[in-house]
Amino acid sequence: MRIYQKFLVLFFIIVQNLALGGEIDKSKLKVYTVEEFIKHNNKESCFVLIDKYIYDVTKFLTDHPGSYKILFKCCGKDCTKGYADKGIGESHSKKSHGMRDKMIVGILKEKM
Repeated sequence: MRIYQKFLVLFFIIVQNLALGGEIDKSKLKVYTVEEFIKHNNKESCFVLIDKYIYDVTKFLTDHPGSYKILFKCCGKDCTKGYADKGIGESHSKKSHGMRDKMIVGILKEKM
């Protein structure tokens, strides 16, 4: 492999890692009450809670590799545990964390 080809491969690896692991400015997130959050419990507007952060997964419902049904059950609910172990004792990949982070829309004001 020529030097410029190696450089391009390395460049794309670096860009991919940055895209998946970039920091989010959480100070600019909208703050939701529990009442506001739980309204997003349908296929037109599906928000999920992971830890204290809210993610809009509406557009991802049909693309979820585990199935639409698995993710749809979490709409308007806290799915921290389900996300942590996928319900089967396996953790999500770095790639899925990066995808998740791009869907962040807010933070929950109080505990559910």
